[in-house]
Amino acid sequence: MVCLYGEDVLLLRMAALRLGLTVSAFLRLALHIYLPKLAAKSHDKEHISTAELFWRGIKRWKQIALTAVNHGSFPAIRQFTFSSFMPWEWWGKPVAGST
Repeated sequence: MVCLYGEDVLLLRMAALRLGLTVSAFLRLALHIYLPKLAAKSHDKEHISTAELFWRGIKRWKQIALTAVNHGSFPAIRQFTFSSFMPWEWWGKPVAGST
């Protein structure tokens, strides 16, 4: 699943069309090219921190909390609560004073 914003869909389709590929093939090609570079960075001792991977990665949920109710040792209810990112957190590090 891919989340696109604004004119991303149009630009993605145009780039795929220019290469004579479907959009899904274009995305697979991009991943095929990009992922080895990411792995090479980590093997060259240029550490990619968890924070950098988090802030540069695609995010959907800020927190997923599990609520559980047990009867004795038997689970009765399991429920997840999804907490979204605030709009100013969608693209990179939060703005100072916004949290």
